[in-house]
Amino acid sequence: LESAHAKFFPQIKAVITYASHTMASTVFGWPLGSCLPLSGDAAVMMFSGTQDGLIAAGMRWYADSGDVFDPMERTFETLPATAASADSYLIQLQGANHFSVLQPQDGLWPRADEDFEAGITPEQAEEFIGAAAGLFLNRHLRNNLSAGEDLKSLVESTSFVKARST
Repeated sequence: LESAHAKFFPQIKAVITYASHTMASTVFGWPLGSCLPLSGDAAVMMFSGTQDGLIAAGMRWYADSGDVFDPMERTFETLPATAASADSYLIQLQGANHFSVLQPQDGLWPRADEDFEAGITPEQAEEFIGAAAGLFLNRHLRNNLSAGEDLKSLVESTSFVKARST
């Protein structure tokens, strides 16, 4: 997300992330609640899962113990409205956890024990993300306006998805 800045990589036109945010850690001296702003130099598609236990566990580095907020949502809110960032998306997969997009689902990844139980299958997450990402890239890299309309329809018709767009 931070690399999608014209001063670093002017050729980037679109960026896609899963379980990523720009909350700045107190470990590096940032005050609690600091969120590094997105540049607005590229379109952004951010995916998150509502059952992401690792993001929840990491909140200790970003907020006071009583603070409750979604780091991905806070990051998306920093995205300036620009021509380049138009038609950006924050997509929450209801029931997806941090590792919903990884195979095999054997629980052997670092910190896997901190994740919450998923309410959707890895196949559901992968199928939706693959289709949505393909349409998003087609819209922003090929300037295919109908792909943008197809993406909007896909998001609206998928029962386990909640989304915001710019």
